[in-house]
Amino acid sequence: MKKRQRFQANSILKAIKSKGRANFFISLLLLVSFLNLVVGCSYYKVKSVDANSMSSKIQPETPKGKAKYIIIHSGSQKWHLSDVTFNEGTKEVSGTLAGFDESHNLYQPKPGKSGAKYKRGKSDKTAEVHIYTDKAISDSSGQQITIPYSDISKVELYDSDSGRAVLSVVGITLGVIVLLSVIILATKSSCPFVYVNDGATYAFNGEIYPGAILPNLERDDYLKLNGLRESKGFFKLKITNELKEIQNTDLTELIVVNHSENATALMAQNGEVYTLQNEMLPINAYCNDIKVSVKPFLTVDKNYYSFNTNESTTNPNEVVLEFDNNQKSDLGKLHLNLKNTYWMDYMYGKFNEEFGSYYNSFHKKQRKLPKETCEKWRSNQYIPLAVYMKQENEWKFVENINTVGPLSARDIVVPIPLSATSEKVEIKLVSGYMFWDLDYAGMDFSKNENVKVTTLKPTTATDENGNNVTALLSEKDKKYLVQPSIGNEVTLNFATVKTSANSKQSFFFKTNGYYEYIRDYKGSPDFAKLKTFREKGALNAFSIELYKDFISDSKNLSLIALKNE
Repeated sequence: MKKRQRFQANSILKAIKSKGRANFFISLLLLVSFLNLVVGCSYYKVKSVDANSMSSKIQPETPKGKAKYIIIHSGSQKWHLSDVTFNEGTKEVSGTLAGFDESHNLYQPKPGKSGAKYKRGKSDKTAEVHIYTDKAISDSSGQQITIPYSDISKVELYDSDSGRAVLSVVGITLGVIVLLSVIILATKSSCPFVYVNDGATYAFNGEIYPGAILPNLERDDYLKLNGLRESKGFFKLKITNELKEIQNTDLTELIVVNHSENATALMAQNGEVYTLQNEMLPINAYCNDIKVSVKPFLTVDKNYYSFNTNESTTNPNEVVLEFDNNQKSDLGKLHLNLKNTYWMDYMYGKFNEEFGSYYNSFHKKQRKLPKETCEKWRSNQYIPLAVYMKQENEWKFVENINTVGPLSARDIVVPIPLSATSEKVEIKLVSGYMFWDLDYAGMDFSKNENVKVTTLKPTTATDENGNNVTALLSEKDKKYLVQPSIGNEVTLNFATVKTSANSKQSFFFKTNGYYEYIRDYKGSPDFAKLKTFREKGALNAFSIELYKDFISDSKNLSLIALKNE
């Protein structure tokens, strides 16, 4: 077994060394895959998907070209659905019923769990889609079937849980643990995790108030919730602390938006609701003034653009997207699916390490700065994703998109004010080097429909010890729920809201809070070097230089070859 592992490690090393910088993190994924082989099992997670967004979020094939195994559930019966097509015009999914492969009946997640581990070779949980419908289906293999989205009660995507594969180190050999000390840095800095109850289990949904790492950066955050369903008469959520940080949450509210069945509801950073009904895709794309294919931006398929085509230490990376405004609308609703990169977390951690033993003193001083000073520094370092629109041949700033974390992509809408005479809309996105992953971009020019918005406060909030903490989370009053340790969690129950006739519901989790890292860096700081980070773009330059050093350091590549002697 050891010889086989060494051979696999050497093969992966050769693959890494032969790859260019743009593909380096694909190689890191190969490393994680190798770790899964060493452990002997893999992990998968269950992600709930809104039926009306199936066509963009669930592609018939994986990025590797392997067909997804789609399963139709009707009551206690199950079928495999082949030759699948999604019709966005009629809002229907069609396909051919086939016999169900029992290997896909293995390793179902236990109640209350958002995933599980499985052994490769027996089933492939990284390529499954489960569609649940209340519609009665006759058991007839080879039958053509069409199901309206409105008849679908739940959609689940089973995907590989790379985060858990990295973080679960119990039982792994010493050599692999040393390797993990490099890779795990990519996920060590985050924020509170949110899980939603889909009626049966809790599934990871995303992170709240990402980047609010100081009290003076505390802010409202609006996280779209996918797959939330009633459970025992309530909508149920969990907030957990799973990393080395102290989390302070001041407010939690569940916002329920009732809107038409053929619309998608998204929320802007200020909490305003926008509806999208006819999204236009970009017709042209330019990365740092070079025309590129628009394909990476057309679908949500994890084919990210990571703002890594420009390695100039004096300029950030830019993407320009062009849209046709055929409707001559005076409002464009820019829809982006994006997340922060794992590299950004790693890079920011290395930046903090530069302070050495002075870090905690520096952090205390940062707490006293005005919020505007902190936000200006972050903006000058290209940490937020800056959005611009071209107006009269000049780029006009629209807004900065706050960080969203690396673990889960978000769907974000940015309202773009337009002139009704504009036939072409040009949008520019600006980021530091490898700070963001952009998966999809679309522009909707339809009029906003009238929606019904209901804001709910938690009926009950209970921590991991059974304490009632509802009062701490019901008002924005600086009375925080403090979660200082790994393993802290709070379960929130919200009253249910009935869906109006001929409409559907979208859910958003409003929170307010901040978190602070727990760090104990060693060594003396280089104050002369630290002062250079006051300059605009210094963190962008630091990211580029760090990345070059990282991939040129043979130690980072050879760790995987360490043996457990």
